[in-house]
Amino acid sequence: MKIAKFSITNIVIVCVCGFLNGFLPSFLPFAAIFFIIPFIALIYEEKPKYLKMYLWGFFSYFGAIWWMVLVNVKGLQPLIAACTALLSATFALRYLFIAALSSFVVKKSKKFAFAFIPSVWIITEYLLLFGEFSFPWMLQGYSLSPYIYISQLASVTGVWGLSFLAVISAVILYERIFEKRNKIFSFALFIVIIIICVWGFFRVKPMEFYEEKALVMQPNSDQQNWQGRPSFKRSIEVLDSLFEESAKLNKGFYILPESGVYTYLEFKPSYRVIIDDWAQKYESPIIFGTLTPIMDDDFNTISAHNSAYLADNEKHNAYENYGKYHKQKLVPFVETTPFKNVLPIINRMKFAGGGFTEGKENCVWQIADFSVAPLICYESIYPSYVRKRVNFGANLLVNLTNDGWFGRTSAPLQHAEMSRVRAVENGVSFIRCTNSGISFSADPYGRYLSKTKLYTREIVEMPIAKPLKYTIYRKLGDFLVYLCGFFTIFTLIFLIVRKR
Repeated sequence: MKIAKFSITNIVIVCVCGFLNGFLPSFLPFAAIFFIIPFIALIYEEKPKYLKMYLWGFFSYFGAIWWMVLVNVKGLQPLIAACTALLSATFALRYLFIAALSSFVVKKSKKFAFAFIPSVWIITEYLLLFGEFSFPWMLQGYSLSPYIYISQLASVTGVWGLSFLAVISAVILYERIFEKRNKIFSFALFIVIIIICVWGFFRVKPMEFYEEKALVMQPNSDQQNWQGRPSFKRSIEVLDSLFEESAKLNKGFYILPESGVYTYLEFKPSYRVIIDDWAQKYESPIIFGTLTPIMDDDFNTISAHNSAYLADNEKHNAYENYGKYHKQKLVPFVETTPFKNVLPIINRMKFAGGGFTEGKENCVWQIADFSVAPLICYESIYPSYVRKRVNFGANLLVNLTNDGWFGRTSAPLQHAEMSRVRAVENGVSFIRCTNSGISFSADPYGRYLSKTKLYTREIVEMPIAKPLKYTIYRKLGDFLVYLCGFFTIFTLIFLIVRKR
């Protein structure tokens, strides 16, 4: 006898479960899978209830990005709250797409549903990497990635494989509990998960380490009460004190966070001298975040790059010789205004920080034995982009970011977890340097080697593990997404054209 589904398709339960699916991965990751089941139940309804499906998607996104509402930028909180609701409402539309296609397949043949639903789910996640609203935040696979042995699957399939595993688990659980079907598939899924865990256990091995360390600075500058020049001067004093503290540590190269030197160095020769002095005095390269102006022919600043620079006392020993990388993935509404090139009238809307311009060139910096690919802020949540940077010749990923705006919410935890998975996917070490935490060093298997807490001021000596020779994901990329796309199209065509 089938169990009644009303209890989990009630509109209140649907909304709560959607929120918990987005919220829980930072605190109780695996449990999030169970909160997908009400959405699956709605797909299996004889008459699909699309409003409920949409609400599940809306609250799932809101559960993942609720912290945006708390970002404290003076005078802009109503706009930020509106943008949070807009993002949730917009991205929730993809669940209607999943629901519409999946409901069609369920009606035609439930035999295909258990594989079709996770396939189309992965395709819609992949599409979040593209477009003006690109924001691949907290994909479903991050509900499994904190478990180190299961997370090794990402070295083969990328995070997409983890998402597929999470969703197919929810589908099969639903079918087994409420439809009393797929007993064999339930057992097979259990065996597959055991095999993945055992394989992951044996895959994770002791690492060899480089002799040189990364000296990661977490200055914990006050973002909420930034007062221009006085605050910037204070931040330089904090950095100077951390450099002095580093004398007690082993020698290594220094990493400062995104906007660690929050000014246009192009116009501030006195501060360029300070940075050059640091590089000479401590005889080590320095990677730091700063701003690069973009000027017109009359030398008026018309835009800016969010940049990472490399300074040292040899090749990069003066501003004009610094290694420079400009952020290519800009945050919608924060660093760039969506559709500004298509609809010029949007440029009249003054979004905070919306005047940044994306960079165009990849770079790899040579520092001792390291080939470093710098990443800025949420560039680290783009699997395909990070893979491209590694295949450009990098054996170390260095991410400069600033999560100080988000307070003690789930945002820094989410951002750190998503970044860590890039190490597993590409088989290289990952160093993350933040203004206020969480900074960390992870080895090519995604194990934390060193990790800071939120809102502490410190400089940490972080070990760096040598890279793996290769991972399947690094070689083949997003092949699972393409397989899911092929399966989705094949299934739809087959069910449409077959005789009824």
